[in-house]
Amino acid sequence: MEQLLSLLKTIPEYAAMVSSLQGGESVAVTGIGQINRSHMIAGLCRSLNRPMVVLCQDDLAARRLQEELKGFLSDTAPILPGRDLTLYDAAVVSRSWEQKRLRQLYDLATGKTGLQIMTWESLSLRTMPKAALLSAAFSLEVGREYAVEDLTSRLTAAGYNRCGMVEGPGQFAVRGGILDIFSPAEDRPVRAEFFGDELDTMGFFDPATQRRSENIPSVTVLPVAETQPGLHPGGVEGLCRDITSLISRQKRRKNVNEPLIATLEKDLNKYESGLHNPASDRYMALIYPEMATAADYIPDCAIVAVCDHGNLQRAARSRCDEMGMQLDSMLGAGLVAGELCDYVCQWEDFCKSLRKKTVVYFDAFGGTSYPEDCPPKQLYPLTAKQLPGYGGNLDTAVADLSHYQKMEFGSLVLCGTRRRAEMLQQLLHEKGLSALLCIPLTTLPKPGQILLTEGTLPFGMEYPLSRIAVLTEGQLIARGEPKPKPAKKSGSTNRQKLNSFTDLTPGDLVVHENYGIGRFVAMEQIKVDGAVKDYIKIAYQGSDTLFVPATQLDLVSKYIGGGGEDSNVKLNKIGSDAWQKTKAKARKAAKDMAGELIQLYAARKRQSGYAFSADAPWQKEFEDNFPYPETDDQLRCIADIKHDMESPIPMDRLLCGDVGFGKTEVALRAVMKAVMDGKQVAILVPTTVLAQQHYQTAVARFRGFPVTIDVLSRFRTPKMQQQTLQKLRAGSVDLIIGTHKLLQKTVQFKDLGLLIVDEEQRFGVSHKERLKEISKGVDVLTLSATPIPRTLNMALSGIRDMSTIEQPPADRYPVQTFVMEYSEPIIDDAIRREIERGGQVYYLHNRTETIDQCAA
Repeated sequence: MEQLLSLLKTIPEYAAMVSSLQGGESVAVTGIGQINRSHMIAGLCRSLNRPMVVLCQDDLAARRLQEELKGFLSDTAPILPGRDLTLYDAAVVSRSWEQKRLRQLYDLATGKTGLQIMTWESLSLRTMPKAALLSAAFSLEVGREYAVEDLTSRLTAAGYNRCGMVEGPGQFAVRGGILDIFSPAEDRPVRAEFFGDELDTMGFFDPATQRRSENIPSVTVLPVAETQPGLHPGGVEGLCRDITSLISRQKRRKNVNEPLIATLEKDLNKYESGLHNPASDRYMALIYPEMATAADYIPDCAIVAVCDHGNLQRAARSRCDEMGMQLDSMLGAGLVAGELCDYVCQWEDFCKSLRKKTVVYFDAFGGTSYPEDCPPKQLYPLTAKQLPGYGGNLDTAVADLSHYQKMEFGSLVLCGTRRRAEMLQQLLHEKGLSALLCIPLTTLPKPGQILLTEGTLPFGMEYPLSRIAVLTEGQLIARGEPKPKPAKKSGSTNRQKLNSFTDLTPGDLVVHENYGIGRFVAMEQIKVDGAVKDYIKIAYQGSDTLFVPATQLDLVSKYIGGGGEDSNVKLNKIGSDAWQKTKAKARKAAKDMAGELIQLYAARKRQSGYAFSADAPWQKEFEDNFPYPETDDQLRCIADIKHDMESPIPMDRLLCGDVGFGKTEVALRAVMKAVMDGKQVAILVPTTVLAQQHYQTAVARFRGFPVTIDVLSRFRTPKMQQQTLQKLRAGSVDLIIGTHKLLQKTVQFKDLGLLIVDEEQRFGVSHKERLKEISKGVDVLTLSATPIPRTLNMALSGIRDMSTIEQPPADRYPVQTFVMEYSEPIIDDAIRREIERGGQVYYLHNRTETIDQCAA
C-alpha cells in the first residue's frame, strides 16, 4: 500500500502540514472524513519516522481506527486498554487488563512502539509513574550471574505469586537451579536454568506440557499490577505509616466513618503481616504521591494526533462524572478514603501536558475552539471525502466509475485477492467498463483509468483536487475483506493434555501403570549420585511409598474412576497381585465393548449415504471471505467434517465448543459444501429467536453466493410458511432454518443432504424420534456447548464421532473475574457501570422463593 500513501504527496496541504510538524509546530486539519484521517495518520507515520500516539474518544472509535490503519500499514497498532480499579476486597482478581497496559506502557516508554492508539478512558486513568515502572522492570540475560534468592525476593516484591508449576502470567516457580517465570511482557512463560549463579540457558516453554520450545537470549520482567505497595517512597513500612496517620485523622473527625476505619485497619494489618492486598488501588495516591497517567509515557519527540477533540472533551467530562458516581458508592460503603480519590486526570491537565509536544488535530469541521495551552500554529482545510458503501449494488458502483472516467479521475479499486480482482474485472467488463489489473500496485491510476489491485479498506475515499478516487471491492459486490493468516501455534493436543500434571494437588488420587492406585503426596527433590532431581511422591496402602522420577511421568496418570475423589477408593498395596487382576478385568471389559462397537459400526457401514465431492472453487472463496483468522481447533474440526461428508457412510458427528468459539462458522462451511453438490440443508434450532439469529448470520455470510436461504418459525405468517414448504418440495430453497416446525410431517424435502441440529439437549424424546426418521441416510451434524450425558457418552464411546473446539478466538477480550463476599454496594456499582457502558447483566440468584424480592 506504499503507492496509496504516496498519493498524499500530491496534496499541497499535506506536504505543508508535514513540513510544519517537522519544524515542531502544532497543526490542525479540517474537512476530512474518517477514512481520510486514517490515511493521513498512516502517511505521517511513514513520512516523519517519529513515534506517534493517536487519541480517540472511546473503544469503538479506537478499534475502527486500528482496522483502517492496518489496511494502509499492514501492521496492527496496539490499543491501550482501560481497566477497572480494584477498590473492594476480593479473594481472586483477574489482572489481564493491567498486564496488557503495563506491557504497552513499557514498550512506549522504551521506544519499542512506533504507533500507539489510546482512548480517553485508558489515557486519563491514574497509573504507575514512568520512572517507577522503569525501575521495577528488569532483564534476565544468558551468561550473566544472578543470585536465585535475590531474584525470588525481587519477583515477590513485583507482585508475582510463587507456585509449584507456572500456568499463567504473574507466576514463578523455583526448582533447584531452574526458575520458571511468566512475565506480562511475554506471551509465553520462560524457563531459566542456572549453573551456580550463572544463567546458563533460557527459553520459552508450554505451560500445558511443561516442555521447553525455543531458546531466547534475554527476557524482560515487568511488575504484575499497576499498584505495587513496595514502590511507596518509604517502602511497605512507609505505606503503613501513612495509613496509620490516615486512621488517626479519621478518628479525630466530628463524624467518624466507622466502616472506613475498619477497612483501613484491616488493610494495615495485611501490609504489616506481609500479606497480599488485592485492593491496593485504594492507596495509589499514597504509593505514588505524584499523579501519573499514560500521557506521561508519551515520548517528547512523539507526534500526538487528537481525533475530534470536541468529542474528546465531552468524553472527558463523562468519564469524570462516571468515576464520581462510582466513588460516591464506594465512599458510602467505607471502601475508600475521600482524600485518596484522585484517580482520573482532568482535560485541562492533559492539555497542559501537551505544551512541549507536537500536536496535530483532526476535525471534520473547522471553526472549533482549540485548547489554550496547546493551540495549533497552522490550520489546513482539506477537500477530501469518505465514499459510502454501495450495499452490493453493482449498477450504482458502475455509474460512479463511469462518472469518474468522464471527469478524468483516476479510479483505484482494492480487492481482497488476485482471484477476486479477476472476477471483478470480468463483472465490470460485462457492464461495459475497461479495468486493468495492477498486482502488485506499482503506480497510481492515470486520469480516466481504472486499476484493480490487492488490498483492503473498510471505506473508499476521494480526493477531488488530486482527481483520484479509491474504492473497495466490498463497496462494489458486498464482500468481506480477507482474514489475516492465523499465527502458527504449537497448541497442546488432547493427548498431550493427558500428560500434564499442572492440576495435581496433594491428596489427589493417581494411577501408576505398574503399581496401581495411590495418593499423590508432593513433588520432592532428592539428591542421587551427587545430582538433585525431581520425584513424585505417591502413598499406597499401609505405609508403602513410591518415588517416581520426573523422567517417568508417562507412567503416572490422574485417577478418573467412578465415584470421584471424595468417594472411598481403595488404594493398592505394593507387591500384591490386586492391581494385576484389576487390569485383567479391565482388558476383558474393553474387549467385550470393542466387540459391541464392531457390531454397531458394521451396521452403520451397511447403511449407504451420499459421498460429497471435494471442495469446489466457490467453497475456497467462501472460506476466504471469513473476516477472522480461524483457530487451529476450528481448522481441525472443519477437516474432520469434510472428511466425513466425502465418505459414502452417513456422518453422525457431535461438535462441542464453548459459546463464541466459532461452531456456527464451522457449520456454515459444511452447509456450503452440501449446497455446492446440489443438496438441501436444514438447520434445526430450539427457539424462534435463535432461528432468526441464525437466519441473519447465514444471509450475511452467504451474500454474493448463489444460495437461497429461508426460515420457518412462528415469526412467519401461515401464508409465508406454506410458500416456504412449497419451495422446499420443489427444491428452490437450499438452506432452511427452523424450529420444531421443521419436524412436522408436512415438511418434505426434495433432496436433503445435511441436517444440522443446534443445542440438541433442548429437544424432547418425540422430537428425536422424528429426527431419526428424516435423517436416514443423511449426514447429521450436532452442535452443543453442553451436550447431555447420553449424547456425550455415545461420542466418547465411539458410537458417534466428536470434534471439540477448545481454543478461543484470537484477540478475544479476557474475562475479568472477581471472587469476593456478597456486598450490595459493589454489586450495585458493577451493574450501574455495565448498563452505562451499554452492556448486559446476568444476575444468578440462589433461591427461587426469594428471587422476586431480589429483583424488586
